Amino acid sequence: AVSLADLQQALSQIVDTASSSALGFITYNIDKKLSNIVQSFPTSIDSSRAIALGAPPTPGLATIIRQYCTDFPNAIHPQLKLVDSPASTTETENYKDAPNLIVAIVTGAGSGIGRATAIKFSTGGWGGPTGKGFAQPQNTTYGIVLVGRRLDPLYETQQLCIEAAASQKDHMKLHTLVISADVTCEKSVSELFTKVKTTFGRLDLLFNNAGANVPPAPFQNVPMQDYHKVMNANVTSTFLCSQQAIKLMSSPYVSPSSTTEDEVRKGGRIINNGSISSDSPRPGASPYTISKHAVLGLTKSIALDGRDCDIACGQIDLGNVSSALQQTALGNGGQLQANGSRMLEPNMTLDDAATSVFAMACLPPGANVLRMTMMATKMPFVGRG
Repeated sequence: AVSLADLQQALSQIVDTASSSALGFITYNIDKKLSNIVQSFPTSIDSSRAIALGAPPTPGLATIIRQYCTDFPNAIHPQLKLVDSPASTTETENYKDAPNLIVAIVTGAGSGIGRATAIKFSTGGWGGPTGKGFAQPQNTTYGIVLVGRRLDPLYETQQLCIEAAASQKDHMKLHTLVISADVTCEKSVSELFTKVKTTFGRLDLLFNNAGANVPPAPFQNVPMQDYHKVMNANVTSTFLCSQQAIKLMSSPYVSPSSTTEDEVRKGGRIINNGSISSDSPRPGASPYTISKHAVLGLTKSIALDGRDCDIACGQIDLGNVSSALQQTALGNGGQLQANGSRMLEPNMTLDDAATSVFAMACLPPGANVLRMTMMATKMPFVGRG
């Protein structure tokens, strides 16, 4: 239930005080008919199962109101102005001098696989000279860069990352950096990596996770705008971010607080979010299938060209992860099969997917998984078609 005090506090967080008069008066009048209806609603719901299957945690009231204002601007008084989302405390700080620094960028970190992977990375135990972090975790500093279009979901991910790090007994240091960026735009990506270099001075891992899909359609009926949307989100973003990542990773990094473990380090790892569609397509999914085949080509090219820079590149092909992206492609009645029927296929959780990405990140610099297929055990992929 939301009280009047809760509502007033939430509004005070997001409304610019100079325009607060446009809110008018907030009154509390009991509507008996509505109250009787509301009283019949459940007051306690166990959401743990839904969250495990990919549903995001319930956002705060301020976030809900802000998102409503964003989605329905015409419903808001024209003189009402919202303050910017609260800035991450790391955005103006510099962690180049942090000892045993390990840095990762996760694109599409506001939800789904990106959020789950960022949380997993925040628990430490990956990267460094052995792939398992440094010998003394309490002296290790992890930097997690959360990238996406919308800030509010990124701040929610940031809080979950902080909580995950705090739950670890080794108490390694965690610094998060939230950046709103359009990873399909060259200028925006350049600015993103400039900010990372300014803040951390180095990059160890890039998880190219940002992507998009569109509802199923026969090949001959696919609108060009759908084709370009998927190609830009899945391929162009991976290309642009990988280019910038290689430039930063290939620059020698010397920590001012060097230890025997961390004298001069360069190189890194790029992990691309592919798909089992890069191997076997689904009916009516030509833009997505084409894009993921292109990502596989990118992965192999980066792995080859990155050798001289000590940069490993691999791809994880995920199948049937419970996520919003999967729901976009699902249609009604389950996944479309090659024979024209539909089938509700087994799924795996977001945590399962994140654990697989984490396993790739834990490899030592001299080892690489070029391509990993991760799917629900009973998913009808082998023999599909």
